[in-house]
Amino acid sequence: MGILRKTLLAMFLVLAIGASWIFVYEYPVLQRQIFPGRAPSLDNLLASTSTFDPSTRLRLSLSINATSILSGETIKIGIRDFNTMPFWNSPHASYEQKLVGLELGPCGSVLPIGVMITQGYYDASNISQAKPLQLYKPGVYFCPDNWWVEGYIFAPLSDSATLLPAHFQVSVTWQGAASGYWINGTPPVFQFFTSGVYTLIAGDSWGELTMLYFTV
Repeated sequence: MGILRKTLLAMFLVLAIGASWIFVYEYPVLQRQIFPGRAPSLDNLLASTSTFDPSTRLRLSLSINATSILSGETIKIGIRDFNTMPFWNSPHASYEQKLVGLELGPCGSVLPIGVMITQGYYDASNISQAKPLQLYKPGVYFCPDNWWVEGYIFAPLSDSATLLPAHFQVSVTWQGAASGYWINGTPPVFQFFTSGVYTLIAGDSWGELTMLYFTV
């Protein structure tokens, strides 16, 4: 019995370590391509734009570190949703994004913001035609469970918000970077941004959108 117990324990440890390794190994694929270095500070990025939603009193900001890069270089990105009111603000939860493809990675997020990059120049008149580039490697991801979010309560004059019903506090900001995109195939192929203009689009769960552009 002692030998059997030791054998079963060893098998369990191998399986547990293997599962952990799969999670640790697969998820950094996203980290290496979208977050190849330290996350940029939103205050130190070169170009920025923002839009104000009078119905929610939130200001959605988008920032990048450069408007022109060489192929192989990285475009760094910062997004923030900011409560402009001097008191607590709980915007009506619509979760109806105006644009399909806004996301923060393969595992989703509890944050009510998302981003996409598309090749070509798009603005409010044709943004619905934009096709998002695949910013993370296609494949299987072992994602942690996200909280169920029914709403957000923003602190006064802040990007800090409390998730409901979990009552967990988060900063409604995101920092990342990208140097290219993935092309589906067997296996998938990573492609650095090629020559041309790209539109970077940020949006939130209340339907607000803002855009910046960079060229390669």
